[in-house]
Amino acid sequence: MDLFADYATFGYRPHGFNMAEKFLRLFHKQADEFELELLRRMRYAHYAMYQVEETNGLDTLIVVDVFNKVKYKIIDHQMAKTAHQGLILAGHLLDFDDFSIQTGGTVLVTREIIESDEVVRVIDRIHDDQLGDFLSNPANGAKLAKGIISAALKQGQTSNFKHERL
Repeated sequence: MDLFADYATFGYRPHGFNMAEKFLRLFHKQADEFELELLRRMRYAHYAMYQVEETNGLDTLIVVDVFNKVKYKIIDHQMAKTAHQGLILAGHLLDFDDFSIQTGGTVLVTREIIESDEVVRVIDRIHDDQLGDFLSNPANGAKLAKGIISAALKQGQTSNFKHERL
């Protein structure tokens, strides 16, 4: 269910706006400062495929985006406890001043998912000179999210998982 809610909030973009951005536009007068700031950050959530470089085993991971090589410091208590170096995940990230959080619809990226038709179709559209910038376009992020989520669903890889070595 997290995957559907995550995609509906961030990846589904009718008329070019995700649901967080639409909510911000329609109900900003009713929101308090905290809600406004959170919605502003949610508006710019971006889809990333990232590899774990290190974890402190408590609450923080350092990851690197597979496409653009940007490093992120992710605060996530559960993921920091179970992730390991080299693990590849995909999901939406919300960036704050000096850290990021993942939105909950994270997928463990396996070889089967990367090689699936749904994901290959998206990756094949990336020109070599676009690799670093491809996911900076929210529409491209939505396409990759749809491909990865579709492949995960098709392959039955959507149940809660632990980030343990196999």
